[in-house]
Amino acid sequence: MSERAGLNSWELIRAANLDYPRNSIPVPSPGVGGSCIPKDSLFLEHAARTAGISLPLISAARAVNEEGPTRIARRLSGLLSLRAANVFIAGFAFKGVPETGDMRDSPTLALLEELKRHGAHITGYDPAVPSDRIAALGITPVKTLEVGLRTSRVSIFMTNHQAFATMSTRQLIQILPRGGVVVDGWGLFDPDECQRSGLTYIGVGIGT
Repeated sequence: MSERAGLNSWELIRAANLDYPRNSIPVPSPGVGGSCIPKDSLFLEHAARTAGISLPLISAARAVNEEGPTRIARRLSGLLSLRAANVFIAGFAFKGVPETGDMRDSPTLALLEELKRHGAHITGYDPAVPSDRIAALGITPVKTLEVGLRTSRVSIFMTNHQAFATMSTRQLIQILPRGGVVVDGWGLFDPDECQRSGLTYIGVGIGT
């Protein structure tokens, strides 16, 4: 809704939490992976069906989470032709905090399949995942984040690794080619500053 309405859901969540005691409101992301949440929700649904109970909220939540990578690919393909486009992915583990090299059910894997289907040329980097494991996915690993950003038209941040979160918007702008596209899966960068610099900014949960 925020994306369609031109709102920034990160700002809305911060405002909702400001000076008000409540549980932390979850923030948007490119999807949910790992070995726990996806299977545990399925176990819960199965147990409910066995007891003759329907849990539509659980089913809907899983559907939304699983659609995350597809929505990113759809937004990108509506913006530019991905065929033979140089696309860089930052983050292959299923989460960045705490840092892990675990790629089980990572949303990045689903995004990869979508990008390959569109014919993109893909490079990738993850500070916690060895290059040979990235290469085994059928894409080209790069040695540093900066190399990946500098050599691609589209850069997609799929995790909030500390190495990504500590990069300022100004640093990002200085590295990315002018006219490039940045997909910010974790609200790491300032949308207005990116766009003023000539970049096209796509944020999960952020409308521009």
